[in-house]
Amino acid sequence: AEGTWLIRPEAASLGAGSDGPWHAWLWGAVLDVTSRLPHFQGGTNRFLTERPASADRVLAAAFYASRHRWTTLDGEPASFFYQEPLGDIAFASSPGPRRDGVLTPDVTAPGKVVLSALARNATLWDPDALAFLREADGVHVGLFGSSMAVPQVAGAVALLLQLEPMLGPDRVRELLA
Repeated sequence: AEGTWLIRPEAASLGAGSDGPWHAWLWGAVLDVTSRLPHFQGGTNRFLTERPASADRVLAAAFYASRHRWTTLDGEPASFFYQEPLGDIAFASSPGPRRDGVLTPDVTAPGKVVLSALARNATLWDPDALAFLREADGVHVGLFGSSMAVPQVAGAVALLLQLEPMLGPDRVRELLA
């Protein structure tokens, strides 16, 4: 439902009068990219590390703002409404740690906004509703997220493994960090 919602959690499972941390996630929410993002008063984006990045012995990647503007198919400038400073971890990327306190992510890579190849028959979204994401050349799309950063990290790992095929995950993490 539209409008402002107020959610007041109660510590029923902690016992009467108990205080303690609690976590809330917006799961599966469809957000209109032209409107304001939901926010929580006094909230934080810590503890956003989700599977598979929350597993042990994985290389988890955060993404940072590497670009804010691109030119659309119509020749118009486009950008996302929230623009953190270039080089800063993006607002939607988790700064960690995991819920159990383990420090993660391990590395960062460009992830907002990355221009990527657009398949001719891509059906990821309604092409009319999100046409502003398409680059002026018509064959690239501007996206952001860990899905844009992780392939770059995977490529760096592949290059390391090509040089030294027996590298373990801890050594790879050490070399990239």
